[in-house]
Amino acid sequence: MKIEKAILLKALKAGDTVWDKGTIFPEKDGAPIPEDILVEIRKQTGTVKVLKQGRDIKAKPAPVAKEKLKQATTTTTIKVEKEEEKPKPKVKLKLRKKK
Repeated sequence: MKIEKAILLKALKAGDTVWDKGTIFPEKDGAPIPEDILVEIRKQTGTVKVLKQGRDIKAKPAPVAKEKLKQATTTTTIKVEKEEEKPKPKVKLKLRKKK
């Protein structure tokens, strides 16, 4: 998901940069949200609240013209031979006498 607008719930320091509580990103229209803020959102630390989310834009594949395939001019015949089925031998059960 693409984060379009976020607000800081707590003051945040990343290196030399310090953002105050209540700062809204992006600070200027069209400006990207800083990577440090995006990391905080991904980790769900509770420091940043997402105000507006959009969908990532994915490029659609370019349309390709369909080509007609030539009809096959040859045919192939396959002959399958069956093996003769052998009858299964019958199993005879022997009864045991009780002792």
